Amino acid sequence: MRALVKSKAAPGGVELRDMPVPQVGEDEVLLELIYGGLCRTDVSFVQWNAAAQATYRPNFPQIIGHEYLGRVVASAPGSGLPVGSRVVGSGHVVCGTCPPCLAGRSMLCQNLKVLGLDIDGVFAERFVVPRRNVAIVPDEVPDVVAALAEPFAVGLHALKRGSVQAGMKVAVIGPGSVGLMTIAALGAEDGVSTTAIGTEADLKQLELASSMGVDEIRVVGRDTNAVAGAFDVVVETAGHESAVSLAVELAAPGGTVVCVGLPADPVQINSGRLAMTEKSLVGARAHDISDWKDVPQMLAKATGLAAIDVKTVGLGELDHAIHLTATRQASKVLLAP
Repeated sequence: MRALVKSKAAPGGVELRDMPVPQVGEDEVLLELIYGGLCRTDVSFVQWNAAAQATYRPNFPQIIGHEYLGRVVASAPGSGLPVGSRVVGSGHVVCGTCPPCLAGRSMLCQNLKVLGLDIDGVFAERFVVPRRNVAIVPDEVPDVVAALAEPFAVGLHALKRGSVQAGMKVAVIGPGSVGLMTIAALGAEDGVSTTAIGTEADLKQLELASSMGVDEIRVVGRDTNAVAGAFDVVVETAGHESAVSLAVELAAPGGTVVCVGLPADPVQINSGRLAMTEKSLVGARAHDISDWKDVPQMLAKATGLAAIDVKTVGLGELDHAIHLTATRQASKVLLAP
């Protein structure tokens, strides 16, 4: 089979190779790739920057990629996954027995390994994942929409961490890939008012957010001061220290700021003001394995996903996929075998 393989602990070194089809172990499922989603984490890993070096422990050569829509080729008897089923799922391989796993926070697993980053991943014609990681996609969800499941699950988990419910006003700062997926996830919730916030450089993405059905869009430095203290929940996905500070200002007294982005520099926050207003500041990392039982049905409800600007390239066109991502010519790039 063909697979995208990174060969060394250095920038680049990724090539399309012929690799053996992986063997299916106990409690695993063999999938045929339909689409693999390119994530900025994948780009960081390919470039082998400081963040990738500090976070992951790969064993080169290694197949890259962790976002997937696949079709079941083989699974254990009684798995409940008929051959030919379309599935999506988590790229986290977890132990299921450590305290975080048992507490429903498997993203903090003490033995966590991430597909494509710590172990062989999914940018291959066929790949294996744990059976518990995957869920069957409803027939009415198109392939291109289903392939957005992993970042969509990140958005769903962020809303869960913010305890979002009907009647709330929610702001999403940063209309990048994860921000747009969070907006789509909000669209699948009933009775929530949504505001998308970005910078002047984000105007095109904010227009896209508007087409996804948000109630309003606002531009930093232009009209955000007018909504200071206005939101029950603010989800920060921009990954910049100034965005975190803005999120705290926009949250209402007693409100919650959910930090999804990963700023490169430390963030300064006035903790005294947090205390006096009882605002909560929480982190949201990816998703829990248990979240995936709800993802397929929520995908079907998230009609805004159809507006996402998706571009598809071949498995051997990684450089082009990275270029499209870096230049923001697509909100999401999918690789097809």
